Amino acid sequence: MSKGQSIFNALVDSGVGFWDADMDNQTFMLSESLTKLLGFSDEIVTMQEFALKLPEDFRMNVGSKLKSSTEWCFPITSTQGSVWLEIHKIKSSRDVIGH
Repeated sequence: MSKGQSIFNALVDSGVGFWDADMDNQTFMLSESLTKLLGFSDEIVTMQEFALKLPEDFRMNVGSKLKSSTEWCFPITSTQGSVWLEIHKIKSSRDVIGH
């Protein structure tokens, strides 16, 4: 099992919400827990759909923050009201994990 697969399995087992960014297709694959928290019906959402969950003043900065920062925290609209998500890059500038 690869190191990446081990991390993935640990996150699934712990119930931590996470996502994988597909920059080529402009989509996120969300974990089941994050999909439910954010009120999406599918685990694959477009980056545009995801951005609509962010307050407008954060939408304009999210792309540059994801590219330039290894950690970032931002508010997002969830099924439980506004919550803060914290993200950490774990593999490369194209792979992002959130919780």
